[in-house]
Amino acid sequence: ITMTFKRLSDEFHSPKELLQNLEKELCFSIDRNHLSCCLLRINIKTLEASFCFAGHPPLITWNKSNPIKTQQIFSANYPLLLVNDWIGHEINYQFQKGDSLFLYSDGIYEIEKETDGFLGLDSFLTSLKSKILTKSGDHLIADVMKDAIDENTKRIYDDIALLLIEFS
Repeated sequence: ITMTFKRLSDEFHSPKELLQNLEKELCFSIDRNHLSCCLLRINIKTLEASFCFAGHPPLITWNKSNPIKTQQIFSANYPLLLVNDWIGHEINYQFQKGDSLFLYSDGIYEIEKETDGFLGLDSFLTSLKSKILTKSGDHLIADVMKDAIDENTKRIYDDIALLLIEFS
């Protein structure tokens, strides 16, 4: 997957085109699996971004001047390799100085707890939004991980990836 992605990344600059071509190339070599992802390209000079989702949870963005006002960036779509003729939707977004963007894999809210069962996306987003009010940078990431994996964690079913981009 990595080699195919790298080759296509050099060829296609549109996230949608890259994912469409990745799906076409991988459909014959990966059997009974799927790929959930969000492809994001950011122009660091203009802060313009393009996103394309393939079964990925929503991204969260906010500005440090008003952290109570969060926004979800999302486009409902199937993961790659799950349906024939995958079609993506590209989203363009203009970031501003002071904005933050939080990306995460679904493994962060698919953790099973001893007493509460699965965390779930809604509970995770509620918890995240409350943390955004008081935390930033590495402290936010550490706090999210601390809540996800604690003494009440029964089982982790999937990988966990967190990424926070702060536009200054």
